[in-house]
Amino acid sequence: MNNSVRKVLTILLIFIFLGSTAMMIYQGKDYVLGRDSYNQAQKLSGLTEPKNMKNSSEAVVDTQNSVEPESEEISTEPVISGESQVDESISGEQEPWKPAFVTDDPYVEMMWEVNLEALREVNEDVIGWIMIPDTVVNYPLLQGEDNDYYLNYTWDKQKNRVGSIFLESTSSPDLSDFHTIIYGHYLKERTMFSPIRNYKNQSFWEKRPYVYIATDEGVFRYEIYASYEAGITTATYRLGFESEQEKQEFIDVGVKQSVIDTGIVPEITDRILTLSTCTGRGHATRWVVQARLKMENVSL
Repeated sequence: MNNSVRKVLTILLIFIFLGSTAMMIYQGKDYVLGRDSYNQAQKLSGLTEPKNMKNSSEAVVDTQNSVEPESEEISTEPVISGESQVDESISGEQEPWKPAFVTDDPYVEMMWEVNLEALREVNEDVIGWIMIPDTVVNYPLLQGEDNDYYLNYTWDKQKNRVGSIFLESTSSPDLSDFHTIIYGHYLKERTMFSPIRNYKNQSFWEKRPYVYIATDEGVFRYEIYASYEAGITTATYRLGFESEQEKQEFIDVGVKQSVIDTGIVPEITDRILTLSTCTGRGHATRWVVQARLKMENVSL
């Protein structure tokens, strides 16, 4: 190798090194600014650690008794307020449904503390708060006019590669749809939705079986039933359902593809939540975690 070629290669290596260093500095700055942004959100939310902490997997789900609890303690209130109805276009008639009661769950008390109004003073696109206990997933939940904006902007509308945790733009903000999708980035610093890829491990799910979301409607507790890699054009990302059969087929897809065995099989009357993040293997697939909000029929 002559001297001229050696010099050219040396210059190229220097430029590559400088470019890589600049990119690392740029990404590092974004991570720091993103962390500061979400630390501020945490302060505004008013969240504190639950008192008398228990493993949330020990919480009692009461699907038989719809009587209001006698105690006025927050921890014994139903996790979810409000009512919902099955799709008239599918059932042919209206049937009243409501979320199953959940009691004795310390994370319920914690989530009731979320100050959504304080967060909305910064950004009116805040529709709620999402949390998975014992993970870094503890963020404001946004909904934009499309699914692009919050990929590159933090919850306080600062341009940043860490983005936000956000609801599918066409989904109902009150989480009343049969299927709701929430998106978030997988980052090398292990923040945002990075932890949901750990649900490929059975032990990880056993210790963290629930997803909590607080909105104006109340506090929703979803139980995770499936986790797997899904193509972005597959049934996993379907939002419109015209029949009960289509709903059942959608549920079956998730249960069949799941890499963890939860023993939980949703019913078509339940509401399904899908959390979606990158796989790190291109743009054709995503890693998803699916959970159900258990619903029960109300006798009139």
